[in-house]
Amino acid sequence: MSATPDVYPAFEPAAVSARVATGPAQVQRYPLRFTGSGGEYFKIWIVNLLLTIATVGIYSAWAKVRKMQYFYRNTELDGSVFDYHGKPLSILKGRLIALALILFYNYSFGFSLVLGLIAALVFAAAWPWLVAQSLRFKLHNTSYRGLRFRFTGSARFLYLLMGVPLVAALALGGLLGAGLEGNEEPDPWLLLPLVSVYGVLALLLPWFHFLFKRYQHRNSAYGNAMGRFHGHARSFYWIYLQAVLMVVLAVCGLGIVFAILAGGGKGAGLWVISVAIAAGLAFYGVVFGFVAFIQARLQNYVWNNSLLGLLGFDSSIWARRTMFISVTNLLLIAVTLGFFTPFAAVRMYKYRVESVAVLSTGDLDGYVARQAAEVSATGEGAADLMDFDFSL
Repeated sequence: MSATPDVYPAFEPAAVSARVATGPAQVQRYPLRFTGSGGEYFKIWIVNLLLTIATVGIYSAWAKVRKMQYFYRNTELDGSVFDYHGKPLSILKGRLIALALILFYNYSFGFSLVLGLIAALVFAAAWPWLVAQSLRFKLHNTSYRGLRFRFTGSARFLYLLMGVPLVAALALGGLLGAGLEGNEEPDPWLLLPLVSVYGVLALLLPWFHFLFKRYQHRNSAYGNAMGRFHGHARSFYWIYLQAVLMVVLAVCGLGIVFAILAGGGKGAGLWVISVAIAAGLAFYGVVFGFVAFIQARLQNYVWNNSLLGLLGFDSSIWARRTMFISVTNLLLIAVTLGFFTPFAAVRMYKYRVESVAVLSTGDLDGYVARQAAEVSATGEGAADLMDFDFSL
């Protein structure tokens, strides 16, 4: 996409410019800005950490609200900032429910096979609903210029997308775990069904990811402006394939290098141990780079193929830059024994946010005002009383 610094002559998808009433649209570009700093967030982070430890994790819900409010209130678009309105008690309730489900599944097979299968079914039945409620909670508690976002999707689609794979993976994993328990030399053939199911799920992961992002963006709304998504699953597969090939090449290269280094130690045990530790850290860095690559490429693809009413988006994040920030953040967190964590969070968030701009065929202030007027006229539905954020 070629453009001047401030005005885009057109942007994709073409459906946006097609809805302009007359003539070629001059599309205004409104970049996002983050005005916070690592030093400011460090003060919030350290207090959150100490209080969370002192309360055995209970304060984590309040810590999340303080964190989200800091990041949202320092994210600026066209001279105005976002805001977060989440309630800590709702977040705590959701986390306790999610934690109870996880513990119930993890320990139920230790009591009986039947109880374990019931736990797998309960987990699979509850999780899609919890995800839908979490998406609803997040958007309902996000606002811009006094107008809140909305999520209109139901959990029915998520039961097809997540419920069936969860039942297959959890139930089969629990059954095999119970069957292998106590066997000193388990039959390798018992692992074949589990490996097969997990292999199929791994191959379907990009497709699941595509369906989830389409569901998420198509059901997001701001006022009466509904979201749309025009991406394709094949692009998700291509991004994942590139990332996997990069990891394979990196791991093979690192394996050769560290094998040569270990062999050059002339039997010195300390040298071999040092090389093994370095190899482990390098592999950890490769995994972080893998995740960062996928996040960067998908951020660009998803947002550049999304619309919100007549608003478009331009994301131009660089995968290499994202990988560099991710790996160096990991190293600095390790060197500082975790105290670089708030600076790392601000560093990554600032880069990702400031790589995105909102594209509009008219004045953004007028667009927001129209959406607010429409919502005021029709009335916004009351928030679901069961809305909560379950993120752990």
